[in-house]
Amino acid sequence: MTFALRAFWVVSPNEETPVFDRIFSTVELRAAQTERYQKLFEPREFVKAVLIETGIQESEVFVQSRDSCDKKCTVPAFKISSTGQILEPVVILQHRGLLLCALPLAEDHESSVLEVAQTLDCLHLIAERLSGDLSQRNDLRIQLAKLMAVNFPFGRPQTESAVLTERVIASTLKDMQQDKTKVAIWNPAPSSKNKNNFVVHITEQIHSIKRDEVIATGVIHVTTNEISEMQPEVTMTILHPNPLDIISLAPRAKIENTSDSSTTIKFNPTAGVKLELAHYQTICFAPVEFIISEQKLIVQPSRATLQRLELRIPLEGRKFQISLGTAFEEDGGWLKWDIPVAKIKSKSAEIEIYAGLLGARMIKAEVFFKLSSDLCWSGLRINQGVILINEKAAKIKFLTVAESISGSYFIASAQ
Repeated sequence: MTFALRAFWVVSPNEETPVFDRIFSTVELRAAQTERYQKLFEPREFVKAVLIETGIQESEVFVQSRDSCDKKCTVPAFKISSTGQILEPVVILQHRGLLLCALPLAEDHESSVLEVAQTLDCLHLIAERLSGDLSQRNDLRIQLAKLMAVNFPFGRPQTESAVLTERVIASTLKDMQQDKTKVAIWNPAPSSKNKNNFVVHITEQIHSIKRDEVIATGVIHVTTNEISEMQPEVTMTILHPNPLDIISLAPRAKIENTSDSSTTIKFNPTAGVKLELAHYQTICFAPVEFIISEQKLIVQPSRATLQRLELRIPLEGRKFQISLGTAFEEDGGWLKWDIPVAKIKSKSAEIEIYAGLLGARMIKAEVFFKLSSDLCWSGLRINQGVILINEKAAKIKFLTVAESISGSYFIASAQ
């Protein structure tokens, strides 16, 4: 006899209907031909019966077989009863505030113990695969639908290993997402026969904490296609001009060694899955540097390749004079000053603004800028020459994608 599930439900104590349910019709037809066939309950009826049987809700009617003190404990298998009907063995696993319920096909009484054990393994497998915020019901239903389609076709589990399950889902989704040219949707590079492809996404933000110290924070994402090794462990080195502080790592990643200029990380990738490898923090120089004197705000020549530079300064009706660019007063008493970025590339160039600030105790300005550099502003990059898979050098097609977005911060100085 082949093990199979008749049905699977996800029940929330706070909802009257199942969060998710799946009836495997082909297995149900097999069950209907057995002598011990028990008809499935309606969704609302099933939820109420499960909550009463597990003691989460109280029943208004005393049932001897269910509520007596000498009832035999068969957890995690339960006998669910409602309006004279019985459904057993319903195997229930509590996971993050939800009840995962499954009913195996029981064609004979002698095999029921084994079926309960196999069903419990299936529920543990499903629980391990659920990720994210389970209160987001749409996302949860999408996850469960994928699991049912890939891992439980026709009610038959394909694997009981979480690692193998992850590989099955990833490879299946990859095949589904390929077009006629066999280019994966997540991979912006042209098609390649080389299996070992890496895509690294680094998102970085710049925070000006002090005038002489700028903090950059970022996230490193890694996406790979199918790697030729069965159990790949990737070793990757991150190069950085200043000391790097790793704030958090992915669950299957660890820091192998670190120094002021490099950090080596080992991790286990999953084909086709975008892995949030690490969050980091480091120091760097400011995109735009300023000198604030008694009456002037001087914008220093920029070492950055800027696409746009704009300052907003509280004017409050005072007169102003600029040496470069265009400026006008906005509603609310703010001066908007657009500076042509092409004219501040020279090292000897200086831009001054006279805003009638004599006597003011605080000079405050808001800076808007957009970078056009193709590298991270902090100088962080991946050492593409040394990528190891299971401690061995590998030929890898490596793609680093960088995109600079606009940013803003305030500058202030007490007089």
